[in-house]
Amino acid sequence: MGVPALPPMGGAGPVAAPAPDPESLTLPPLTEDQRGAIKSWFTASDQETDRYAPLWKKNLDAYAPPPETLAKDREDYEVNTNVDFRQAEQKKAQLWFDTAQVQLTPTEPLSDLVLSSVPLPTGATQEQRLSAAISLHQTVLNQLLSPDGVNAKRTIQAAILDVLVPAGWGVTHLGYTAYTKDVQTPDPMTGAPITVKVPVYEEYFWSRLSPKSLMIPADFRSTDFDKAPWIAVKFKIPLSAARREYGEGIPVDYKGATKDDPNPIRRDERNTVGGVGAGQTYDPFVSGIQMYYYEPTLNPTAFHPKRVVECVFLQGLDAEVRHRYCPYQSLDREGRLTGDSMPGYPVHVLMLRDVPDDNHVPSDSAMTRPLTDELNQYRGQVLKSRDASIPYTFYDEDILPPEKIERITNGKYGPMIPVEGGRLDAARPPVLQGNKPNLSQETYAGQEIIERDIDRTLALGPNQSGAQNQSRRTATEVATMQSSVDTRLAGEQAKVVEFFVAGVRKLDALIQRFSDRQQTTHILGDDGTKLWVSWNKETIAGRFAYTIRPDSQVHVDAAQDRQQDLAFYNLTARDPFINRMELARRLATKWGYNPDKLVAPPPPQGPPKPNVQVRIQAQDLDPRLPQFPFAVEILQQSGYQISQETMQNAVLLAGRATAMGSLPDDITPPKDSVRPGDTEHPGAAEQTEPISKHAADRSGQLPGGGSPFAADPNA
Repeated sequence: MGVPALPPMGGAGPVAAPAPDPESLTLPPLTEDQRGAIKSWFTASDQETDRYAPLWKKNLDAYAPPPETLAKDREDYEVNTNVDFRQAEQKKAQLWFDTAQVQLTPTEPLSDLVLSSVPLPTGATQEQRLSAAISLHQTVLNQLLSPDGVNAKRTIQAAILDVLVPAGWGVTHLGYTAYTKDVQTPDPMTGAPITVKVPVYEEYFWSRLSPKSLMIPADFRSTDFDKAPWIAVKFKIPLSAARREYGEGIPVDYKGATKDDPNPIRRDERNTVGGVGAGQTYDPFVSGIQMYYYEPTLNPTAFHPKRVVECVFLQGLDAEVRHRYCPYQSLDREGRLTGDSMPGYPVHVLMLRDVPDDNHVPSDSAMTRPLTDELNQYRGQVLKSRDASIPYTFYDEDILPPEKIERITNGKYGPMIPVEGGRLDAARPPVLQGNKPNLSQETYAGQEIIERDIDRTLALGPNQSGAQNQSRRTATEVATMQSSVDTRLAGEQAKVVEFFVAGVRKLDALIQRFSDRQQTTHILGDDGTKLWVSWNKETIAGRFAYTIRPDSQVHVDAAQDRQQDLAFYNLTARDPFINRMELARRLATKWGYNPDKLVAPPPPQGPPKPNVQVRIQAQDLDPRLPQFPFAVEILQQSGYQISQETMQNAVLLAGRATAMGSLPDDITPPKDSVRPGDTEHPGAAEQTEPISKHAADRSGQLPGGGSPFAADPNA
C-alpha cells in the first residue's frame, strides 16, 4: 500500500497531497542557520499572538460559557446577557446563509473536445463540445463545494464565527489526500507486468483550523497573508499517523512529544486524566508545525518568487521531517507556474476588516467587549437591587417572642396570636414595615443607552435581529436606518465573497491537478436536455475567472424570489433574444416541480401562416365597383351569409342610382383620410396592457406612488 497523505484530524492536522513525482519535489535539508532563523520567527509569532490570547478566551467564554461556569451556583451577581451569542449568530447568517453557486468565465480559448454526441431525428448527430459547455466545469465545482464534497458552507460559517467572536480572523486549510494501492497490470505496449498505484480513496478538503493555530511573521504588517514571506499552522496528531505521513523523516526511537499552550483560548479537560493525555500509553500524540514559505525567503538564488515550499517540524526533533516543494504547484518548461498550480498558500484566512500597520484585527466581540461588560454589570446591579427589594419587617420581642412570630409566619391564614394583656397599643404597634428600596428609571435608561451603543457598533439593531423595537419610528426613519445597515452588511458580505472566490480558485486548481480517473456527471446541453458526460482533468483544463451568482449566498424570501422570477418571465415573455425554455425550467424548480417532467421542448413549427389583413367598408359592397365580387367572396368565406335576394336588390338599387346620376363613393376622398388643411390631432397611441395589474397588492401603494392610506376620491 502506498503512503497516503494525512487528512485533517479535528481541523488541526497537517495536510499534504500525493506528489506526482516525489523525486522532483524533494529539497535538501535546511542548514543550521536556516533552522535557527525559522525558530526565531516562530518565537516572535507566538509572542505576538499571546498578546491577544486572553482577549480571545474572554470573547469565546462570553459566547459559549464553559460548562463549569454554567453549572456553579450564582455568585457575586455575575450576569451574562448573551450579547456575543445573539449578535454573532444573527450576523453569521446574514453574511453567509448558504453555499454560493459558482459561475465561470474562460480567460483563454478552451479545447474543442467532444463531450457527447446526441442523435437527431434526421439521423444526424449533434456534438456537445467543451468550448460550448462551461456548465460541465461549473457543475463539477459546485458539486465539490456541496455538503457531499468539501461542505464549504460549514467551513465558511465556522470561519465567520471565528472572525465575529474570538480572534478577528478565520483560518482554513485546503488540500487533497489519497490512499493508493500497488496493483500489477500488463504494460499496454510490451505486455510485461508493471506496478501502478491505484487510488482506493481520495478526498478534497477545505477545513477550518483554530485561530490559535495560525502563525504569521511578527513584522508583516498586513492582512493579505498570501503576500507574506511565510505562513504556518500548528497541529497535534497521533504518532502512528505522523509515521505514516512522514515516513523515514522520523527517527525510529522517537516516542512523540507535545507542547502545552500556555494561553489556550478553550481548555478541554476531557482529554486529560491526571495531566496525561488520553491515548498516551498506546499511541502518544505528537505536536508540530507545518510551514509554507516562498522559496526566495530562504533561497536567494530561487528564480520564481511564488514557488511554495513545505517544511514540517515535530516537537522534540531538531531537524525538519519534511522539506519539499509544495505538491500543489509545478513549473512548465519556461519556468512559469502551470495552469493547474494553486495560487498562493494552502492556508486561506478570512478577514472582514483591516487595521493600518497591523496583522491582527479585532473581532466584533472585541470591539463591543467594554460595552458588553458594562451591560452585564448593569444587569448584575439590577439583580442585586431586586434581591435587596424583598420586603422586611421589624417586631418587638417583648410583645412577640420568636415562638409567636413562627406561628405567624408558618400558620394558616388568619391565625389568632395571644399577647400579654395590655401590651397592644395602636400608637406603638408591635410590628413595623421596613423601608423598601425602589429601582430608579435611570437604571433602565442606562441599560438602553448601552444596548443602543452596541447596536450602532455592530449595525444590528432590533429591526435586523428580529426583536421588538420599543421606539416608535416613522417609515422614513426605518428605511434610512435599514439603508445604512444594508450598506454596512453589503461591504462585509463582499469581503466574505472575495474570500470564498479566492478559495474556490485554489480548490479548482486541485481538481484540475489530481482528477486523473474518469468520472461521470450530468449537465444541461445547449438545448436544455440533460446529458451524462465523462470527464477528467484533461477535459476540464483551462484558466477561468470566478464569480458567484448574485445573492446565492444570502437568505432570500421564497415568496419574494418566486415573485421576482415570475415578473422577469412576464417581462421577457415575448423577447426574441430570451430562451423561454430555460426560464420555464427555472420557474418549475422554484415551485418545487421536476423540470425534466414538467417542461417539454416546443413542437416543431410548420410553415408560417399568411398574415393578411383585409378591411371591408360599406362602399366596397356597391355592385358598381370592381372590388364588389371580391368583398362578397371574402365575407362568405369568413362565415357571413348573404342571400341571393339581397344580392338582387343591391344590383337593382345600384342600377337605379346610376340612372339618376349618382356616383359610387370611391371616386371621392375616403372619409377617414386627412384632408389638406386639417389640423385635428389623430389621437393617442393604443393603450398597452401592463404586465401585472397587481402592483398595489405587492407594494401596498396606489399606482404612481400614492399613499396606501389615501382617501378614495369616489367615496
